Amino acid sequence: MTEDPFKNKQEKLDIKVGLATPEDWQTCKELRLSSLTGPGGRMLGVTPELIQKLMDQTEQEWREETESRTMFSVLAKSGDMSVVLGRVRQEGEGLWRVRNAYVKPGFEGLGVQSKMIALRLREIIKRGGIKAITGIHVDNVISIHNAEKFGFKITEKIDENWYQMELNLTDSEVIKKIQNALNAG
Repeated sequence: MTEDPFKNKQEKLDIKVGLATPEDWQTCKELRLSSLTGPGGRMLGVTPELIQKLMDQTEQEWREETESRTMFSVLAKSGDMSVVLGRVRQEGEGLWRVRNAYVKPGFEGLGVQSKMIALRLREIIKRGGIKAITGIHVDNVISIHNAEKFGFKITEKIDENWYQMELNLTDSEVIKKIQNALNAG
């Protein structure tokens, strides 16, 4: 059993979320590789080739993956420690893919994932997005539930392992859910 990384309940509430900057590239790299090589990696469709490709990426490539016109990352921090990484990539005019998110062990169940989803969706809207899509492993019931809280709907089962989910970002109820999540605690 892992030790609780928090000293008290107040620290559990002191998690800040924000957009990653190119200067956060090293942190994004570390969290991304942890997400792929940890126990949740199977839910992300990880292959040894993908891990090697990421290991071989240059600093400049990581900086561009962290923040560009068509891609961005968000981080959640507890004090000075980055504990959650979420990513997004533009896939077409007004269409953005909410990509994988990784929560460090010990930081699950604190509501950070909702804020991370909300921040990514708000940023997509700021960048002209009108529709968000995501792929979630069928066994990842927590991520499916988190996406459904914002209004994502399963639109197809891609194969026996993956659902495609979509969200209309022009829906006023969706915008309210995003604002409520960002304003919570």
